Amino acid sequence: MKSRYCDDQSVTPVSRYVTSESSPPDRPTGLVVGLGRFLDVCQRPEVAQIALTDAPAVLGWRTWRQIEARHGLGVITQNLQAAARDGQLVRSAVIEAALLITHAADPKAARADAEQTLLALLSGMLHPPP
Repeated sequence: MKSRYCDDQSVTPVSRYVTSESSPPDRPTGLVVGLGRFLDVCQRPEVAQIALTDAPAVLGWRTWRQIEARHGLGVITQNLQAAARDGQLVRSAVIEAALLITHAADPKAARADAEQTLLALLSGMLHPPP
């Protein structure tokens, strides 16, 4: 029998932790902070065990992914989609790339890396998977 313990007791606290920061000044900052907090909390042994190992085993992969889409990573994904729709994501990525190039030890190599990354981002946005 599947237990909802994994939903109520592990995934929801993760999403609360990810979104617990005070209101960020803008969406891109919120995305960066939220992603960092999500990756941080997933390194905790109890979260890795309960939310990332036990939950999929107990609930089944599909149910676990549906729960995760509503919480935790789902919050970040929704914000990424909104940022992509209003152009903030691309604008922020381009500005960040320019800053990285400007301050790089090897600006020529940094530019090549940044361009490749930005083109991959744009390609993914223009041709999303089905």
